[in-house]
Amino acid sequence: MTMTAERRRELQKESAERHDIRMRELTRRFGVKRVTNMLVRKCVQAQERFRGNNIFGEWRGDRYVVTSYGDHWPLFIWESGTWYENVDKYSVTTSKHRSQAHPHEETMPMTCETMLVLMRHGISGVAVGLTS
Repeated sequence: MTMTAERRRELQKESAERHDIRMRELTRRFGVKRVTNMLVRKCVQAQERFRGNNIFGEWRGDRYVVTSYGDHWPLFIWESGTWYENVDKYSVTTSKHRSQAHPHEETMPMTCETMLVLMRHGISGVAVGLTS
């Protein structure tokens, strides 16, 4: 039995609608949007709270922070209209996370140590030389 192109489109649309309903329910129940790593960039650009596969984005006060494998490795931080980027290398996976999450805007490069200070104290903490 051969499926028509129209029927195939209908099934795909129904499947997408069921997926959207499941994602909204998960967000409602757990308070965080679960996404595949391929969709992380859209969440980062919109500065939405999300959880991917070992990559996370959330607001911390007035800073939006994207981390890989937890707080010890911030990838991107947005504060006061500026994106900051961790330029240190750690593993193939964190490099892939950086590629998937990059906001595709100009970023200020920083070391991981400086990013940790920025994450905890803001850009003013970096300016006065606080340590993580």
